[in-house]
Amino acid sequence: MFGVHEPVISLSVRGVVRISLALGALLAMACQGDNAPQDAPTGRSAVEPTLAIPSARELLEAPVAEVQPPAPRPVPATSGLGRLAYIGDGDLWVKDIDSGAEHRLTTTGDVVLPRWSASGDWLLYQRDLPGQVSQAWLIKHDGTLERQLEAEVDKALQWTPDDIAWSPFDDVVAFVSDADSLVIESADGTTGRTLLPPMANAGLPAGRSNLRWSPDGEWIAFREHTGPPRSARIRAVRVDTGDVKELVSLTASQVDCVDLRGWSGDSAFVLFSAQTCSASLRADGLALLSVPLFASDPLLPSGEELAQGPVTLFHGDFVAPAPDSSVIAIADGGGRETWTSKSVSLLDAATGAMKTLTAPDTAAFSPGWSPDRTKLVYVAAPDIGRVGGGEPARLGSNQRRIWVMRGDGGGQTPVTSDDAYRDEYPVWTLDGSQILFARLDSGNQASVWIVNSRGGSPTKIADVSTPVASFAMPWFGYYGHVDWKYLYDFWPGQTAP
Repeated sequence: MFGVHEPVISLSVRGVVRISLALGALLAMACQGDNAPQDAPTGRSAVEPTLAIPSARELLEAPVAEVQPPAPRPVPATSGLGRLAYIGDGDLWVKDIDSGAEHRLTTTGDVVLPRWSASGDWLLYQRDLPGQVSQAWLIKHDGTLERQLEAEVDKALQWTPDDIAWSPFDDVVAFVSDADSLVIESADGTTGRTLLPPMANAGLPAGRSNLRWSPDGEWIAFREHTGPPRSARIRAVRVDTGDVKELVSLTASQVDCVDLRGWSGDSAFVLFSAQTCSASLRADGLALLSVPLFASDPLLPSGEELAQGPVTLFHGDFVAPAPDSSVIAIADGGGRETWTSKSVSLLDAATGAMKTLTAPDTAAFSPGWSPDRTKLVYVAAPDIGRVGGGEPARLGSNQRRIWVMRGDGGGQTPVTSDDAYRDEYPVWTLDGSQILFARLDSGNQASVWIVNSRGGSPTKIADVSTPVASFAMPWFGYYGHVDWKYLYDFWPGQTAP
Protein backbone atom coordinates (compact mmCIF):
# COMPACT_ATOMS: atom_id res chain seq x y z
CA MET A 1 0.00 0.00 0.00
CA PHE A 2 1.30 3.47 -0.82
CA GLY A 3 2.00 5.93 1.96
CA VAL A 4 3.37 3.55 4.62
CA HIS A 5 6.89 4.68 5.28
CA GLU A 6 9.72 4.42 7.77
CA PRO A 7 10.69 8.04 8.58
CA VAL A 8 14.15 9.18 7.50
CA ILE A 9 16.32 12.08 8.61
CA SER A 10 16.90 14.98 6.26
CA LEU A 11 19.16 17.79 7.43
CA SER A 12 18.64 20.79 5.17
CA VAL A 13 18.94 23.91 7.32
CA ARG A 14 22.44 25.41 7.34
CA GLY A 15 24.44 28.61 7.59
CA VAL A 16 22.96 31.73 9.13
CA VAL A 17 19.56 30.09 9.32
CA ARG A 18 20.95 27.43 11.61
CA ILE A 19 22.75 30.07 13.65
CA SER A 20 19.51 31.98 14.16
CA LEU A 21 17.65 28.82 15.10
CA ALA A 22 20.24 27.68 17.63
CA LEU A 23 20.53 31.14 19.11
CA GLY A 24 16.76 31.32 19.28
CA ALA A 25 16.62 28.01 21.12
CA LEU A 26 18.97 29.31 23.81
CA LEU A 27 17.02 32.53 24.13
CA ALA A 28 13.69 30.71 24.23
CA MET A 29 14.97 28.49 27.04
CA ALA A 30 16.05 31.56 28.93
CA CYS A 31 12.47 32.83 28.79
CA GLN A 32 11.45 29.84 30.91
CA GLY A 33 14.15 30.20 33.55
CA ASP A 34 13.94 31.22 37.18
CA ASN A 35 13.87 34.93 36.29
CA ALA A 36 10.61 34.72 34.32
CA PRO A 37 7.85 36.63 36.14
CA GLN A 38 5.21 34.31 37.58
CA ASP A 39 2.29 36.61 36.84
CA ALA A 40 2.81 36.96 33.08
CA PRO A 41 -0.71 36.69 31.62
CA THR A 42 0.10 33.91 29.17
CA GLY A 43 2.97 32.21 30.95
CA ARG A 44 5.72 33.94 28.93
CA SER A 45 8.18 36.52 30.14
CA ALA A 46 7.71 40.16 29.25
CA VAL A 47 11.44 40.72 29.78
CA GLU A 48 13.99 39.89 27.12
CA PRO A 49 16.43 37.26 28.42
CA THR A 50 20.15 37.63 28.83
CA LEU A 51 22.68 34.77 28.74
CA ALA A 52 26.09 33.83 27.41
CA ILE A 53 25.84 33.38 23.64
CA PRO A 54 28.17 30.88 21.89
CA SER A 55 30.12 32.10 18.88
CA ALA A 56 28.74 31.63 15.38
CA ARG A 57 31.49 29.07 14.68
CA GLU A 58 30.51 27.02 17.74
CA LEU A 59 26.90 27.02 16.63
CA LEU A 60 27.78 25.98 13.10
CA GLU A 61 30.03 23.14 14.25
CA ALA A 62 27.60 21.80 16.86
CA PRO A 63 25.87 18.56 15.78
CA VAL A 64 22.25 18.82 14.68
CA ALA A 65 20.10 16.45 16.74
CA GLU A 66 17.28 14.41 15.30
CA VAL A 67 13.96 16.23 15.49
CA GLN A 68 11.62 14.77 18.09
CA PRO A 69 7.83 15.14 17.99
CA PRO A 70 6.43 17.21 20.85
CA ALA A 71 5.49 15.49 24.09
CA PRO A 72 1.83 14.57 24.60
CA ARG A 73 -0.35 16.99 26.50
CA PRO A 74 -3.74 16.46 28.16
CA VAL A 75 -6.91 17.15 26.21
CA PRO A 76 -9.49 19.10 28.24
CA ALA A 77 -13.15 18.15 28.35
CA THR A 78 -15.21 19.95 25.70
CA SER A 79 -18.77 21.16 25.50
CA GLY A 80 -19.55 19.97 21.97
CA LEU A 81 -18.24 19.64 18.43
CA GLY A 82 -18.48 23.32 17.55
CA ARG A 83 -19.89 25.24 14.60
CA LEU A 84 -19.31 25.45 10.88
CA ALA A 85 -19.44 28.78 9.03
CA TYR A 86 -19.80 28.13 5.32
CA ILE A 87 -20.69 29.76 2.03
CA GLY A 88 -23.82 28.46 0.32
CA ASP A 89 -24.66 30.06 -3.05
CA GLY A 90 -22.58 33.07 -2.11
CA ASP A 91 -24.11 33.72 1.31
CA LEU A 92 -22.86 33.07 4.82
CA TRP A 93 -24.46 30.28 6.84
CA VAL A 94 -23.76 28.92 10.33
CA LYS A 95 -24.48 25.35 11.39
CA ASP A 96 -24.25 23.82 14.86
CA ILE A 97 -22.60 20.45 14.30
CA ASP A 98 -24.11 18.77 17.38
CA SER A 99 -27.74 19.78 16.85
CA GLY A 100 -27.73 20.24 13.08
CA ALA A 101 -29.47 23.62 13.44
CA GLU A 102 -28.40 26.12 10.78
CA HIS A 103 -29.30 29.64 9.76
CA ARG A 104 -28.42 32.11 7.03
CA LEU A 105 -26.63 35.31 8.01
CA THR A 106 -26.38 37.26 4.71
CA THR A 107 -28.44 37.67 1.53
CA THR A 108 -26.10 39.58 -0.81
CA GLY A 109 -24.71 36.56 -2.71
CA ASP A 110 -21.14 37.91 -2.81
CA VAL A 111 -19.59 36.54 0.40
CA VAL A 112 -16.37 34.51 0.73
CA LEU A 113 -13.68 33.83 3.33
CA PRO A 114 -15.52 33.38 6.65
CA ARG A 115 -13.24 33.42 9.71
CA TRP A 116 -14.28 32.76 13.31
CA SER A 117 -13.21 34.81 16.31
CA ALA A 118 -11.70 33.02 19.29
CA SER A 119 -14.98 32.86 21.22
CA GLY A 120 -17.11 31.72 18.29
CA ASP A 121 -19.37 34.75 18.81
CA TRP A 122 -18.16 36.70 15.75
CA LEU A 123 -17.35 36.10 12.10
CA LEU A 124 -15.16 38.14 9.79
CA TYR A 125 -15.96 37.76 6.09
CA GLN A 126 -15.23 39.32 2.72
CA ARG A 127 -17.69 40.81 0.26
CA ASP A 128 -16.34 40.62 -3.29
CA LEU A 129 -18.17 43.31 -5.25
CA PRO A 130 -17.63 43.34 -9.03
CA GLY A 131 -15.62 46.39 -10.06
CA GLN A 132 -15.27 47.59 -6.48
CA VAL A 133 -12.89 47.29 -3.58
CA SER A 134 -13.25 44.03 -1.63
CA GLN A 135 -14.82 44.80 1.73
CA ALA A 136 -14.25 43.32 5.19
CA TRP A 137 -17.36 42.82 7.33
CA LEU A 138 -18.03 41.57 10.84
CA ILE A 139 -21.20 39.89 12.11
CA LYS A 140 -22.26 38.02 15.23
CA HIS A 141 -22.94 34.32 14.78
CA ASP A 142 -26.66 34.94 15.37
CA GLY A 143 -26.80 37.47 12.51
CA THR A 144 -26.88 40.63 14.61
CA LEU A 145 -24.54 43.63 14.85
CA GLU A 146 -23.28 43.40 11.27
CA ARG A 147 -20.84 46.15 10.35
CA GLN A 148 -18.22 47.00 7.75
CA LEU A 149 -14.71 47.11 9.20
CA GLU A 150 -13.34 49.69 6.75
CA ALA A 151 -14.15 50.91 3.27
CA GLU A 152 -10.63 50.19 2.01
CA VAL A 153 -8.37 48.06 4.14
CA ASP A 154 -5.48 47.70 1.70
CA LYS A 155 -3.54 50.37 -0.18
CA ALA A 156 -3.55 48.09 -3.23
CA LEU A 157 -7.36 48.31 -3.24
CA GLN A 158 -7.91 44.62 -2.65
CA TRP A 159 -8.70 43.10 0.73
CA THR A 160 -6.81 39.90 1.45
CA PRO A 161 -6.60 37.57 4.47
CA ASP A 162 -3.12 38.92 5.23
CA ASP A 163 -4.49 42.37 6.04
CA ILE A 164 -6.56 41.35 9.07
CA ALA A 165 -5.85 38.94 11.93
CA TRP A 166 -8.02 37.77 14.82
CA SER A 167 -6.52 37.64 18.30
CA PRO A 168 -6.03 33.99 19.34
CA PHE A 169 -7.83 34.65 22.66
CA ASP A 170 -10.14 37.67 22.37
CA ASP A 171 -12.76 38.98 19.97
CA VAL A 172 -10.30 41.60 18.73
CA VAL A 173 -9.03 42.16 15.20
CA ALA A 174 -5.73 43.66 14.11
CA PHE A 175 -5.61 45.39 10.75
CA VAL A 176 -3.69 47.89 8.67
CA SER A 177 -5.67 51.05 7.99
CA ASP A 178 -5.69 53.03 4.75
CA ALA A 179 -2.96 55.25 6.19
CA ASP A 180 -0.79 52.21 7.09
CA SER A 181 -1.45 52.53 10.78
CA LEU A 182 -1.54 49.19 12.61
CA VAL A 183 -4.76 49.13 14.62
CA ILE A 184 -6.46 46.72 17.02
CA GLU A 185 -10.20 46.97 17.53
CA SER A 186 -12.92 45.04 19.34
CA ALA A 187 -15.27 43.10 17.10
CA ASP A 188 -18.22 45.31 18.02
CA GLY A 189 -16.19 48.45 17.27
CA THR A 190 -16.68 49.99 20.70
CA THR A 191 -12.99 50.02 21.64
CA GLY A 192 -9.79 50.30 19.65
CA ARG A 193 -6.20 51.42 19.77
CA THR A 194 -3.49 52.39 17.26
CA LEU A 195 -0.40 50.29 17.91
CA LEU A 196 1.75 51.93 15.23
CA PRO A 197 1.21 55.34 13.58
CA PRO A 198 1.25 55.87 9.79
CA MET A 199 4.53 55.30 7.98
CA ALA A 200 6.33 58.40 6.77
CA ASN A 201 6.40 57.14 3.17
CA ALA A 202 3.22 55.07 3.15
CA GLY A 203 1.64 54.16 -0.18
CA LEU A 204 2.61 51.82 -2.97
CA PRO A 205 5.12 50.24 -3.10
CA ALA A 206 5.69 50.97 0.60
CA GLY A 207 3.43 49.87 3.41
CA ARG A 208 2.60 47.35 6.13
CA SER A 209 0.82 44.06 5.58
CA ASN A 210 0.99 40.30 6.16
CA LEU A 211 -0.16 40.38 9.81
CA ARG A 212 0.48 37.33 12.00
CA TRP A 213 -0.64 37.26 15.64
CA SER A 214 1.57 35.16 17.93
CA PRO A 215 -0.09 32.08 19.46
CA ASP A 216 0.36 33.49 22.98
CA GLY A 217 -1.46 36.69 21.95
CA GLU A 218 1.36 39.00 23.02
CA TRP A 219 2.88 40.02 19.66
CA ILE A 220 1.80 40.85 16.11
CA ALA A 221 4.41 40.24 13.42
CA PHE A 222 4.09 42.10 10.13
CA ARG A 223 5.88 42.86 6.87
CA GLU A 224 7.04 46.37 6.11
CA HIS A 225 8.19 47.62 2.71
CA THR A 226 9.87 50.99 2.43
CA GLY A 227 11.45 52.94 -0.36
CA PRO A 228 12.89 54.24 -2.46
CA PRO A 229 15.41 52.69 -2.25
CA ARG A 230 13.24 49.62 -1.81
CA SER A 231 13.79 47.47 1.28
CA ALA A 232 11.80 44.87 3.18
CA ARG A 233 11.61 44.18 6.89
CA ILE A 234 9.88 41.82 9.27
CA ARG A 235 8.99 43.46 12.54
CA ALA A 236 6.88 42.57 15.58
CA VAL A 237 4.94 44.87 17.87
CA ARG A 238 4.04 43.99 21.46
CA VAL A 239 0.29 44.37 21.87
CA ASP A 240 0.24 45.66 25.45
CA THR A 241 3.08 48.20 25.21
CA GLY A 242 3.51 49.02 21.52
CA ASP A 243 7.22 48.15 21.71
CA VAL A 244 8.64 47.15 18.31
CA LYS A 245 11.34 44.61 17.48
CA GLU A 246 12.99 44.46 14.08
CA LEU A 247 13.56 40.79 13.23
CA VAL A 248 14.71 40.66 9.58
CA SER A 249 16.08 43.44 7.39
CA LEU A 250 16.62 43.08 3.64
CA THR A 251 17.65 45.47 0.89
CA ALA A 252 16.97 45.37 -2.83
CA SER A 253 20.57 44.27 -3.42
CA GLN A 254 19.65 41.01 -1.65
CA VAL A 255 15.94 40.41 -2.24
CA ASP A 256 13.01 42.79 -2.33
CA CYS A 257 10.05 40.62 -1.34
CA VAL A 258 9.45 38.91 2.00
CA ASP A 259 6.49 36.82 3.17
CA LEU A 260 5.55 36.04 6.75
CA ARG A 261 4.57 32.39 7.15
CA GLY A 262 3.44 32.47 10.78
CA TRP A 263 4.91 31.60 14.18
CA SER A 264 6.15 28.51 15.93
CA GLY A 265 3.55 27.21 18.38
CA ASP A 266 5.60 28.35 21.37
CA SER A 267 5.67 31.95 20.05
CA ALA A 268 9.49 31.95 20.15
CA PHE A 269 10.15 32.05 16.37
CA VAL A 270 8.71 33.93 13.41
CA LEU A 271 8.55 31.95 10.15
CA PHE A 272 9.25 33.66 6.83
CA SER A 273 10.44 33.33 3.23
CA ALA A 274 12.21 35.89 1.06
CA GLN A 275 13.02 36.27 -2.64
CA THR A 276 13.48 38.62 -5.55
CA CYS A 277 9.92 39.64 -6.44
CA SER A 278 8.79 37.02 -8.95
CA ALA A 279 5.35 35.41 -9.04
CA SER A 280 6.77 32.42 -10.92
CA LEU A 281 9.55 31.76 -8.38
CA ARG A 282 7.10 32.13 -5.52
CA ALA A 283 4.63 29.72 -7.11
CA ASP A 284 7.22 26.94 -7.06
CA GLY A 285 7.94 27.41 -3.37
CA LEU A 286 10.65 29.06 -1.31
CA ALA A 287 12.82 28.10 1.63
CA LEU A 288 10.99 28.22 4.95
CA LEU A 289 13.17 30.11 7.44
CA SER A 290 12.74 31.29 10.99
CA VAL A 291 14.09 34.03 13.21
CA PRO A 292 13.98 34.09 17.04
CA LEU A 293 11.74 36.73 18.55
CA PHE A 294 14.26 37.59 21.27
CA ALA A 295 17.40 37.93 19.14
CA SER A 296 19.49 40.91 20.20
CA ASP A 297 19.93 42.17 16.64
CA PRO A 298 17.88 41.80 13.43
CA LEU A 299 18.83 39.05 11.00
CA LEU A 300 20.72 40.39 7.95
CA PRO A 301 20.98 37.33 5.68
CA SER A 302 22.51 37.18 2.21
CA GLY A 303 20.55 36.00 -0.81
CA GLU A 304 22.37 32.67 -0.73
CA GLU A 305 21.57 32.14 2.92
CA LEU A 306 17.89 32.86 2.28
CA ALA A 307 17.73 29.70 0.15
CA GLN A 308 19.08 27.39 2.87
CA GLY A 309 15.92 25.85 4.25
CA PRO A 310 13.20 23.33 3.37
CA VAL A 311 11.18 24.43 0.34
CA THR A 312 7.43 24.61 0.79
CA LEU A 313 4.59 26.22 -1.12
CA PHE A 314 2.72 29.26 0.16
CA HIS A 315 -0.62 27.57 0.81
CA GLY A 316 -1.82 28.19 4.34
CA ASP A 317 -2.33 24.50 5.08
CA PHE A 318 1.28 23.58 4.19
CA VAL A 319 2.73 24.80 7.52
CA ALA A 320 1.33 23.48 10.83
CA PRO A 321 3.06 24.50 14.09
CA ALA A 322 2.55 22.10 17.00
CA PRO A 323 0.80 23.91 19.88
CA ASP A 324 3.19 25.22 22.55
CA SER A 325 6.20 23.71 20.76
CA SER A 326 9.04 24.66 18.43
CA VAL A 327 8.24 21.66 16.19
CA ILE A 328 6.45 22.41 12.92
CA ALA A 329 4.84 19.95 10.51
CA ILE A 330 5.28 21.08 6.90
CA ALA A 331 4.47 19.93 3.39
CA ASP A 332 8.03 19.76 2.10
CA GLY A 333 8.90 19.94 -1.61
CA GLY A 334 9.21 22.48 -4.41
CA GLY A 335 7.25 22.73 -7.65
CA ARG A 336 3.78 24.23 -7.87
CA GLU A 337 2.09 20.90 -8.74
CA THR A 338 0.61 19.47 -5.54
CA TRP A 339 0.20 15.96 -7.01
CA THR A 340 3.95 15.31 -6.98
CA SER A 341 7.10 15.76 -4.87
CA LYS A 342 5.34 16.65 -1.62
CA SER A 343 6.03 14.98 1.72
CA VAL A 344 4.97 15.64 5.29
CA SER A 345 8.06 16.44 7.37
CA LEU A 346 8.91 17.77 10.80
CA LEU A 347 11.08 20.86 11.28
CA ASP A 348 12.33 21.93 14.69
CA ALA A 349 12.69 25.71 14.73
CA ALA A 350 14.88 25.47 17.81
CA THR A 351 17.57 23.25 16.23
CA GLY A 352 17.03 23.27 12.45
CA ALA A 353 16.66 19.47 12.41
CA MET A 354 14.27 17.86 9.94
CA LYS A 355 12.63 14.48 9.59
CA THR A 356 10.66 13.23 6.59
CA LEU A 357 7.62 11.20 7.62
CA THR A 358 5.87 10.07 4.41
CA ALA A 359 7.07 7.88 1.56
CA PRO A 360 8.62 9.20 -1.69
CA ASP A 361 5.92 7.50 -3.79
CA THR A 362 3.28 9.56 -1.98
CA ALA A 363 2.20 13.17 -2.55
CA ALA A 364 1.26 14.27 0.98
CA PHE A 365 0.36 17.70 2.37
CA SER A 366 -2.06 19.64 4.63
CA PRO A 367 -0.72 18.31 7.96
CA GLY A 368 -2.44 19.13 11.24
CA TRP A 369 -1.65 18.25 14.86
CA SER A 370 -4.12 16.50 17.12
CA PRO A 371 -5.00 18.50 20.26
CA ASP A 372 -2.87 16.17 22.40
CA ARG A 373 0.09 16.55 19.96
CA THR A 374 0.48 12.78 19.53
CA LYS A 375 -0.87 12.44 15.97
CA LEU A 376 -0.87 14.16 12.60
CA VAL A 377 -3.73 14.19 10.13
CA TYR A 378 -2.83 14.82 6.49
CA VAL A 379 -3.88 14.37 2.85
CA ALA A 380 -2.16 11.72 0.73
CA ALA A 381 -2.39 10.15 -2.73
CA PRO A 382 0.04 8.29 -5.00
CA ASP A 383 2.66 10.59 -6.53
CA ILE A 384 1.82 10.79 -10.26
CA GLY A 385 4.90 12.74 -11.35
CA ARG A 386 5.21 16.07 -13.09
CA VAL A 387 2.15 16.14 -15.31
CA GLY A 388 1.14 19.68 -16.18
CA GLY A 389 -2.57 19.17 -15.66
CA GLY A 390 -5.42 17.73 -17.68
CA GLU A 391 -7.00 14.32 -17.14
CA PRO A 392 -3.91 12.65 -15.58
CA ALA A 393 -3.77 15.36 -12.91
CA ARG A 394 -7.52 15.19 -12.26
CA LEU A 395 -7.51 11.41 -11.88
CA GLY A 396 -4.44 11.55 -9.66
CA SER A 397 -5.97 14.22 -7.42
CA ASN A 398 -9.17 12.17 -7.14
CA GLN A 399 -7.18 9.53 -5.23
CA ARG A 400 -6.60 11.87 -2.28
CA ARG A 401 -7.73 10.51 1.08
CA ILE A 402 -7.45 11.60 4.71
CA TRP A 403 -4.73 9.80 6.67
CA VAL A 404 -3.59 9.81 10.31
CA MET A 405 -0.16 8.89 11.73
CA ARG A 406 1.72 9.24 14.97
CA GLY A 407 3.83 12.33 15.43
CA ASP A 408 6.98 10.31 14.75
CA GLY A 409 5.62 9.08 11.40
CA GLY A 410 4.57 5.61 12.50
CA GLY A 411 1.15 4.00 12.23
CA GLN A 412 0.13 5.63 8.95
CA THR A 413 -3.55 4.76 8.42
CA PRO A 414 -6.25 6.01 6.02
CA VAL A 415 -9.48 7.18 7.66
CA THR A 416 -11.45 7.78 4.44
CA SER A 417 -11.73 5.44 1.45
CA ASP A 418 -14.68 6.39 -0.79
CA ASP A 419 -13.57 6.40 -4.45
CA ALA A 420 -16.50 8.66 -5.35
CA TYR A 421 -14.80 11.63 -3.64
CA ARG A 422 -11.54 13.52 -3.38
CA ASP A 423 -10.84 14.32 0.30
CA GLU A 424 -8.82 17.33 1.54
CA TYR A 425 -8.26 20.01 4.21
CA PRO A 426 -8.59 17.97 7.44
CA VAL A 427 -9.04 19.66 10.83
CA TRP A 428 -9.34 18.02 14.26
CA THR A 429 -12.20 18.64 16.65
CA LEU A 430 -11.19 20.05 20.01
CA ASP A 431 -11.29 16.68 21.78
CA GLY A 432 -9.45 14.88 18.97
CA SER A 433 -12.24 12.33 18.45
CA GLN A 434 -13.39 13.59 15.04
CA ILE A 435 -11.87 15.06 11.87
CA LEU A 436 -13.65 17.66 9.74
CA PHE A 437 -12.68 17.65 6.04
CA ALA A 438 -13.65 18.82 2.57
CA ARG A 439 -14.81 16.74 -0.38
CA LEU A 440 -15.17 17.17 -4.14
CA ASP A 441 -17.27 14.74 -6.15
CA SER A 442 -16.96 13.94 -9.86
CA GLY A 443 -19.24 16.86 -10.72
CA ASN A 444 -17.11 19.36 -8.76
CA GLN A 445 -19.71 19.70 -6.00
CA ALA A 446 -17.92 20.73 -2.82
CA SER A 447 -19.05 19.66 0.63
CA VAL A 448 -17.87 19.41 4.24
CA TRP A 449 -17.92 16.13 6.17
CA ILE A 450 -16.94 14.75 9.58
CA VAL A 451 -15.49 11.34 10.42
CA ASN A 452 -14.25 9.52 13.51
CA SER A 453 -10.49 9.95 13.79
CA ARG A 454 -10.12 6.16 13.88
CA GLY A 455 -12.04 5.79 10.61
CA GLY A 456 -15.59 4.74 9.81
CA SER A 457 -18.49 6.17 7.83
CA PRO A 458 -18.27 9.96 7.37
CA THR A 459 -21.30 12.22 7.83
CA LYS A 460 -21.97 15.18 5.54
CA ILE A 461 -22.42 18.52 7.30
CA ALA A 462 -23.08 20.92 4.41
CA ASP A 463 -22.72 21.58 0.70
CA VAL A 464 -20.63 24.68 -0.04
CA SER A 465 -20.61 26.89 -3.13
CA THR A 466 -20.15 30.44 -4.37
CA PRO A 467 -21.26 32.20 -7.57
CA VAL A 468 -18.31 34.60 -7.26
CA ALA A 469 -16.29 33.57 -10.32
CA SER A 470 -12.92 34.56 -8.91
CA PHE A 471 -13.44 32.22 -5.95
CA ALA A 472 -15.07 29.29 -7.69
CA MET A 473 -13.48 25.97 -6.71
CA PRO A 474 -12.97 23.72 -9.73
CA TRP A 475 -10.94 20.53 -9.27
CA PHE A 476 -7.73 22.13 -10.57
CA GLY A 477 -7.68 25.04 -8.08
CA TYR A 478 -4.07 26.16 -8.34
CA TYR A 479 -2.14 23.17 -9.68
CA GLY A 480 -4.29 20.84 -7.63
CA HIS A 481 -4.61 22.95 -4.48
CA VAL A 482 -8.09 24.18 -3.58
CA ASP A 483 -8.06 27.04 -1.07
CA TRP A 484 -10.92 25.82 1.08
CA LYS A 485 -10.73 28.68 3.57
CA TYR A 486 -12.61 30.81 1.05
CA LEU A 487 -15.63 28.52 1.43
CA TYR A 488 -15.76 27.60 5.11
CA ASP A 489 -14.23 27.87 8.57
CA PHE A 490 -14.58 25.58 11.56
CA TRP A 491 -14.90 26.80 15.14
CA PRO A 492 -14.10 23.78 17.34
CA GLY A 493 -15.90 25.03 20.41
CA GLN A 494 -14.59 25.70 23.89
CA THR A 495 -13.48 23.63 26.83
CA ALA A 496 -16.19 22.63 29.26
CA PRO A 497 -16.45 24.76 32.43
